[in-house]
Amino acid sequence: MNAVTIFNTGIRQDSEERFCLNDLHRAAGGENRHRPSLWVENQQTRALAQEISKAGFPALVSNKGGKTPGVFAVRELVIAYAAWISPAFHVKVLQVFLAATSPARCSMQRTAPGYMGEAWFAILRHQAGCTMHRALARALQIHESTLSQVLNGSGYYGAGRCSTDRIARRVMRVFCAKQRIHPRQLSLV
Repeated sequence: MNAVTIFNTGIRQDSEERFCLNDLHRAAGGENRHRPSLWVENQQTRALAQEISKAGFPALVSNKGGKTPGVFAVRELVIAYAAWISPAFHVKVLQVFLAATSPARCSMQRTAPGYMGEAWFAILRHQAGCTMHRALARALQIHESTLSQVLNGSGYYGAGRCSTDRIARRVMRVFCAKQRIHPRQLSLV
């Protein structure tokens, strides 16, 4: 990660690569009404931090004392904090962070569910590209929203809380039974 500087103010990072909102506050002019502690008290801020933290990594940490005192946040919250301060500062922070940080470091980015590498999913993805989703969902006898969640790796299917076995069997039955293709004959190459 490259060091981030905004308006000639270096933005420190903690050991988990979260950014110091106190440094951003200083870069924005240091007005008392823009203190990070006031922003953190906001109910919307707390809800946003909780949502981002669902990935299993604390998105917002307040250190009182020690080697790195201050409020530290992941880049999504840094951008939200900048927007809270002012539109001009928001634009500057967006420009700097988009130029200096890698999308792979985005704390909200998740890996694709394992089922997306299976043969039945390749068939489903292909059929989804050739067929209207409504018709495809009807052919598989599943709800359109279920089809959308499976294709996008979102919802209960993306989180692994819901099994795709039933859908996999239906895909194989509907699209492979006609051609008498056995799943082992399929290749994703």
